[in-house]
Amino acid sequence: MSEDPRIPKFTEDEAAFGRRAGRHLGIGLRALTIPLVMSGIVLANGSTLSKLIDVEPNSILFQLWPFNRVYLQQFASSHYDGSEIKWFFTVVSCCNLVWLVFLCWKILFEVFRRDVQFPRTKSPAITNFIVAFLIVSCVVVAAWIPLAWSGFSAHSSGFSGLGLNQSIAAGAIKVVMVVMASLYAGVAFILEFGGLGVRYWLFRMLRPESAVR
Repeated sequence: MSEDPRIPKFTEDEAAFGRRAGRHLGIGLRALTIPLVMSGIVLANGSTLSKLIDVEPNSILFQLWPFNRVYLQQFASSHYDGSEIKWFFTVVSCCNLVWLVFLCWKILFEVFRRDVQFPRTKSPAITNFIVAFLIVSCVVVAAWIPLAWSGFSAHSSGFSGLGLNQSIAAGAIKVVMVVMASLYAGVAFILEFGGLGVRYWLFRMLRPESAVR
């Protein structure tokens, strides 16, 4: 039975790289569940946190999530009362802190990873793999940034739509579990595949013989 020419053929070194990269990606995907679960815990205990933590507009915790300024302006003409708004900014800001801690871990995880071993010869397959995932991650982040800056509209629309006509709890859940999670996950994968791309480029530059088959 002849081999299908449409199926790409990988060298043994490329296959080994793919297995290691896949395991590393799997760890990163599983790690995403930690800030998601922690965010859920923060949302569930928002009432208690809002009594313990005072998130003012000039506080560092408030400013770490830049879109809070947009929400604050939009809430000025909303039907939400002061206690609801305080609860919202407490849970959103605390969840953002959770994601920032995760991002710090991700940076260290990528800087000190030791599972990278590139083939000695030039590999278009590896280049395409890194570039494709990096482009997808950048597109995800680029698509969510303008949506995040738009904040709340008069009426919500769709799964991720933020509307002043819905409860502030629903808005907080969408901000944290959809907008925030998507942005930070996209940045995390940019770090992973951007770092992998830099490593591959340095490998090729420092070992020019690897570019020759």
